[in-house]
Amino acid sequence: DGPGEWQTWVAIGNMYSMFGDYERAILSFKKSHEVHPNILGQRNMAETYRLNLQDYEQAAIYYARAIDEAPGDVGLYITFARMLQKQLNNPVEAEEVLSNGLKRIPKHPDILIALINLYKDTGDEALYKEAVRILLEAYPDEKQYQEAWGSVLD
Repeated sequence: DGPGEWQTWVAIGNMYSMFGDYERAILSFKKSHEVHPNILGQRNMAETYRLNLQDYEQAAIYYARAIDEAPGDVGLYITFARMLQKQLNNPVEAEEVLSNGLKRIPKHPDILIALINLYKDTGDEALYKEAVRILLEAYPDEKQYQEAWGSVLD
């Protein structure tokens, strides 16, 4: 009752990655996904392209696919959006990724905070204040949020 074949391919990919053989790692993650569609294969490909190969265009493809496989994974939206904004200099697409995350996971605080930071970085004062308002209204008892952004709406 060990791991299934797709999980074995993920483990093989992780091993290749540990040894710096990123091309074989990616091939193993792809094989994992071919055997059985899974979030680990997609996410690991995205992470390998982003972190190890700095191929952000390829990483974007696999982050989008990973989100399709696991639309409730908050971390995927945030990491993908941050990469779009910082590495690919595409804040518009980063905003779209986070907005889609909020549609799928309404009022999630981590996604709202990522949007707040995006709007602050891009200087969009109106959207920044709107995101702060939504966060503070959704989580009125969270003292950290009130302390960090309460004065924004004054």
